[in-house]
Amino acid sequence: MFETSTPEFVACFVTVVVQHDLCVILGRQAAKRYPGLLRPPGGGVEQHDSTLAMASLREFTEETGLTFPDLGTARDVHQIYSTGNENGIFTLFGVHCRGHFTNRELLNLITARHADAKCPGELTEIKAVPVLELFCNPAIRYDLAPDFRAEITVEPTATKFDNYIKSIA
Repeated sequence: MFETSTPEFVACFVTVVVQHDLCVILGRQAAKRYPGLLRPPGGGVEQHDSTLAMASLREFTEETGLTFPDLGTARDVHQIYSTGNENGIFTLFGVHCRGHFTNRELLNLITARHADAKCPGELTEIKAVPVLELFCNPAIRYDLAPDFRAEITVEPTATKFDNYIKSIA
């Protein structure tokens, strides 16, 4: 049972190999703060969540419909970083899955599972984005929710994010 007086929010940065590229699964927000922009699936910690890591995994599955057996055996869950402000504390967890997919296989899996998601309305689209494009392609970066874009490009969280990517590559 997880309890805190400060609002806690989590997200799950899930990576898989598509073709030969390391890709992250992102969702396009339907509403909330940044409608139409991409972010890692996530949300609020609930009282029944035993840990922050478990909350991030639950949120990922609720919003995408994807389970970790779908994506191949997952490695350990790693805390990439945690930041706080007047709105609460946000923690990003990373999970690298060992599944290898073609573009078509992953697209079919995402399409099928998102229809069955517990909270499918929170994300209008789910897509796998090559990790290198997050850093090198301005069109993708400007399609990211501003808070997530800042977290992967501004210190000190950018270094933590970069170190995590290097540890799984």
